[in-house]
Amino acid sequence: MSKHQNNRQKLQEGFPGQRMIVLPDKLIEDVAISDLTSALFLTDAGFYPRARFHFRERESGCREYILIYCIEGRGVIEIPENRLKITPNSFCIIPPDTPHTYFSDTNDPWSIYWIHFRGLYAPHFFSKYAPLGEIHNREVFFDERRLKLINSVLFALEDGFASHNIEFVNLNMWQIITSFLYQDLYSGNVSGKDSKVTDVVDLMKVSMDQSLTIQDIAEKVNCSPSHLYALFKEHTGYSPLQYFTQLKIQRSCYLLSFSDLSIKEICCKIGIADPFYFSRLFKKVMGLSPSQYRRKHKG
Repeated sequence: MSKHQNNRQKLQEGFPGQRMIVLPDKLIEDVAISDLTSALFLTDAGFYPRARFHFRERESGCREYILIYCIEGRGVIEIPENRLKITPNSFCIIPPDTPHTYFSDTNDPWSIYWIHFRGLYAPHFFSKYAPLGEIHNREVFFDERRLKLINSVLFALEDGFASHNIEFVNLNMWQIITSFLYQDLYSGNVSGKDSKVTDVVDLMKVSMDQSLTIQDIAEKVNCSPSHLYALFKEHTGYSPLQYFTQLKIQRSCYLLSFSDLSIKEICCKIGIADPFYFSRLFKKVMGLSPSQYRRKHKG
C-alpha cells in the first residue's frame, strides 16, 4: 500500500501540540479482567493537530480497534481493497488485525483524535458501525459535547493512572462510541438526519388524537407512500404507522400513570375508537393490560 507515498516525508508522531497516552501493558491486563471495565476499554488515545506529514503503516494491523475522528483538514486511510478519503467531521473504525496505512494531506493536514480500544463488547459496537463488515468513513454532526467528552478522557489519562481515573475513562468510552454510532439520538434529532422524517414525526406528535393512514401522512408532507415507507424504515427501523402506534402507546402510558382519565377517555386522546382494540394493542406492546399498567405505575 501507499507506493505513491514513498518520496514524502513521514512522521508517526512529534507534532506541535500533540497529545498521546499509552496505557502500560500490566494496567491493560487488569482492566481487561475487571468486571467494571472489561466490556469496553481504551488502551491508547491522543490528538494530533494539523499533523503535516503524519504517516502510519501497520502491515499486520494491530490488536485493537482504532477509531480515527477528523475535526479539520484531510487525510487518507488505506485498507485492503479500499481507500478512504477522510474529511472534517468524519470518522472511521479499523478492526483488529487489518493491514492499514493512513496519512494526512500535505497541503491540508488533518487534525485527528484517535482511540485504540478493545473489550468483550467491542465487536458488537463494530458491527453497528459496519453491519456487513465493510470499513468506511462516516460523517457525523459537529457536536461540542463530543469534543469535551473526548478531551475529558485525555485530561484524566494525563492526570495519571489512578484506579478512579481509569474507571472514569473507560466508563466514558461507552458514551464516546455511542456519540458516533447513534449520532442522531446524541444530537437530539431522534428521527434521523432526513428532514422529511422529522416533519412526519412532528406531524404525528400534533395529530395524536387522529387516525391517520400512510396516504394521509404522505399527502401532508408531499411524498409518495412507498417512498415515505422506505425512508421511515431506513431511519427509524419502523414503518410510519408502526412508529405512530408506538407514539400513541407511549402517550397512553403517560396518561395511565399521571391522570385519572378512563380507558375510553384515553382512547379519545390517542385517536383509537375501540377500547377493546386499544387494550389488546397495549398489552401486545407493553406486556400488561392498561389496567394492570395503571396499578403498577400510577404515581
